[in-house]
Parts: sequence; structure tokens; C-alpha cells
Amino acid sequence: MQVDFFTDATDFLAVAGDYLAADPVRLSVLATNAERGAMLPPEPVDWPRWYAVVRDGASIVGVAMRTHPAGEHSVWLGGQPQAAVSALVAALLARGETALAANGELPAVQQFADAMASAIGAVAVQDVPTRLWELTTVKWPQQPAGSLREATTDDVDRLLPLLAGFMAQAAEQAARPLHPGETFVATAQEVREQLQVGRRYLLWEVDGQIVHLTGINVPAFGSARIGPVLTPKPFRGKGYAAWVVATAGQQILDAGLRACLYTDVTNPVSNGVYARIGFEALADSAEYSLVTTP
Repeated sequence: MQVDFFTDATDFLAVAGDYLAADPVRLSVLATNAERGAMLPPEPVDWPRWYAVVRDGASIVGVAMRTHPAGEHSVWLGGQPQAAVSALVAALLARGETALAANGELPAVQQFADAMASAIGAVAVQDVPTRLWELTTVKWPQQPAGSLREATTDDVDRLLPLLAGFMAQAAEQAARPLHPGETFVATAQEVREQLQVGRRYLLWEVDGQIVHLTGINVPAFGSARIGPVLTPKPFRGKGYAAWVVATAGQQILDAGLRACLYTDVTNPVSNGVYARIGFEALADSAEYSLVTTP
């Protein structure tokens, strides 16, 4: 097994593009991130930021990235053979790099967390079990009161507090603690730049007030991932999320793309909503923390 690291998203895409295109839904997190990194090159950082390709001979058998700006800068892994995971861990250790957080598809991410934990004398703890869903046919729910519109750069100041509170409200609804990697808050400039390159936010308003927000990531390799999905606590239970997510999914399908999203498995509300409007479970994933022992 050979592992190659790339600090430039464009270089990574030139090598891994065909591999990403072959499974654009399961690899949507990495594909979207790399596409965004190619369009909006990020500022320099003082931690190891990279994309990685694992090869078995001439064939790519796995991909990973470390680009998360918060917490322990978790490593994200796509589904791949255990031998590829072992090669990635060995390559990181060989260059003097460790990781205290990981995210991605099971069982690869658990294998990575366990192997890294064993190497550094830590314990791998699963923080959040997640699930990838795909939509092929919308089952329309009842339309709630209000109206839909799409956010523009003029809405950035209204979007910021909603986006800043998303992870905390999602964790509260799932009755779990907020983890360090979930504390990242985008700046006004970052939100504005994302809108300018195709990031979308569908807003549901009642009497001029935003009562729901659904994001749609920039399409990558024929797939578009929905998220975040946020209904502030005072406005929940009125059907806003079901209608706007169904609308977002239909827009993606109408554009000839595959529609997908992730849920927190421990949140019965969101899982139930998406299943009712036509999403089908595709793959399980998880977030892990590595806890060092005394």
C-alpha cells in the first residue's frame, strides 16, 4: 500500500477525481470539501491540513482528509479496506503525526480510531453515530404556513446567528453533549464567499421572520448534500423542516443530481422526518475521539 498526501485540493482532485466520481454520495463530504478548497483556497494554518490517497498498486483503494478547522482537526475517512486504513495510520505515524479525532464511514473510521489509539496509548470513544441517507423520490408532506425564498449575500448577517447555533441545538435535540469538533463558527466573509461560489440556503419565513433554514452544498461529481437543517426551538413541530428539505431534495433531483444528507442516529426526530419524505438509509458512519489515559 502507498499513501500520498496533498496539501493542495486541486492536485488531490487531479489524482482522485475519477475515484470520487465513482461513488459521489458516499464520498460527498470529501468531494465537496475538496471542490470548495479548489475554488476558495484556504488561509495557511499551523496544523497539518491535507488530503490523502491510498493505493494498492496502480489502483486507489481509499481516500481521507484532514481539513476540519475546529477541535482536534479530525481525520475524515471514506469506506475502504482495513489494509488501506492500516497503511494510512502507519504513514501518519511515520511522518510524526497523530490524530485525536476521526469521522467517516464505518467500519473504516472505527478501525482508524482503534489503530491510532493503540499506537499512542489512548482509548477510542464513539461520540456521535451518524447515518448517510439518499433520496430518489420525494414523498411530499403537508405544506406549512409561510413562504420559501433563497438566501443571498444580503442575508449574511441574519444567517450567522442561525448557523452559529446549529450544532448546539442539534446536540440538545439528540440529548447528547456538544463535542469540541462541533464548535466551529463560520465568519461573515466565509459565509459570503460560500454563497458566491454556489452554496445555497433555503429559508422558510412566516410574517418576514426566518423560522427554518436548510443548506445545500455545492454539487460535486453529480451529487449534492443537504445540510445543515435547522428549525430554531421556538418554531419546531410545525412541519417546516419536512417541507423545505423535501423541496431542497426535489430541486437537486430536478437538476439531474443525486440528493443525500447525514443525520445523527441518536436524534429520532430528524431520522423520522427524512424517512417519511422518502430518504433511504445508505451507510452508517460515526465520529470518534481518542482519549489519552494517565
